[in-house]
Amino acid sequence: MARPSRTNLAAKGTYGPVALAPRQVLVYNSSAIALVSGTGGPLLGCVLVAGTDSSRAYGAVADRRTASASGLGPAFSDGGSAYDLGLRALSAVSRAQDGRGADTLLVNAVYRHLGLQRKEDLIRWALGQHTVPARVAGVAGLARVVLDCASRGDPVAEALLRHAVGELLRSVKAVATRLGLDRSRQPFHLVLAGPMLAESSLFVQFLLEVLRDGVPGADVLYPLGHPAEAAGWLALWLLDPQRRMPPLRRTL
Repeated sequence: MARPSRTNLAAKGTYGPVALAPRQVLVYNSSAIALVSGTGGPLLGCVLVAGTDSSRAYGAVADRRTASASGLGPAFSDGGSAYDLGLRALSAVSRAQDGRGADTLLVNAVYRHLGLQRKEDLIRWALGQHTVPARVAGVAGLARVVLDCASRGDPVAEALLRHAVGELLRSVKAVATRLGLDRSRQPFHLVLAGPMLAESSLFVQFLLEVLRDGVPGADVLYPLGHPAEAAGWLALWLLDPQRRMPPLRRTL
């Protein structure tokens, strides 16, 4: 589904002159903007961001209460992030090689991806990442390898994906419970954002399955545009909550 352009939205009346009379300064974090990127303006509902080095669930309700879960970064290995998935892939490779774990396509796939031949090479590669950004980028890059092996039917890789989506589900449920979204009779918006959720994949398929069972009241949405546009939509909504919003996006 094509994303609506700024020109199209303007033509439909989403953008227009607004009389500004600032009386207070409101500061919102990137999670709030990610939520609005899917709702088109209202800071209402929940967003699940699965990124390279972290994952986070964040929610907001009409009385301005907010809640979040996870999102502490690579030092805490947020479940469902590319970095956490890559770390678990390295562990699976190590376990398969020394007999502690099941055989898996991940062994050859990881070595091929990194251009390595022996276990000693893999150890040197892992220990040679001297900066946090380099380590995160290198390990997170293995998430693609896990996705590929799982799509080829490897049970170990599939188990890693299912563990990851289970962690993401727990974050969403924690936020929904704290804000009472899980007890509401009305569906609530759940925006899926971040690099791990940006395209259709087996990972997204598994996530949608557990979300349907775990949070049946969630109405899944996807980002409509760039974060800068979302910040503008939020500002317009705060000025006029009845203002016309862009059409919602329910497919990747």
